[in-house]
Amino acid sequence: MYKIIILIIIFSQLFSACSFKEDKEITQQLDCPKHFIISEADTILYENNAILSILNKPNINCYRQLNDPNNAYFEITNNYQLLNIPNDKLFEGKFNSLFFVTDREENLKIHSIVEEVFFNNDIKWNTKIDSPFLDRVEINSYTSFTLKLSDYSKGLRFFSAVN
Repeated sequence: MYKIIILIIIFSQLFSACSFKEDKEITQQLDCPKHFIISEADTILYENNAILSILNKPNINCYRQLNDPNNAYFEITNNYQLLNIPNDKLFEGKFNSLFFVTDREENLKIHSIVEEVFFNNDIKWNTKIDSPFLDRVEINSYTSFTLKLSDYSKGLRFFSAVN
């Protein structure tokens, strides 16, 4: 009787240990384009003298999936900073994050994205600051898109702006 129970336990362990092969996405990192240009439209002045500006260090991730050899995938996080916010009241606003991709010679626009970004200066965390509002806020905007690998291979330039 004990042998049967032990055999059942061993076989169930062996069966559960053998996993069925799942199709996993295998990715290969690509060199991200080094040409990330912040346009002249890099700041916005709001009515209360608050200033929104694009920070110079975007986070860019470029890769391709081996099961999709014809496409290149891009994930970009743009960073913005909002300054001179009145710290005595809640300030809410929005802006358009503009992003577009051209060929290396800047003759052909390959891709463009316009996203509306909403923000406020209400930061709730445990700090030693008496007010939950701060006069400086960093804002992140995430964008992802897919391009043909042939366009990527010819060279790309990324542009960012706000309005």
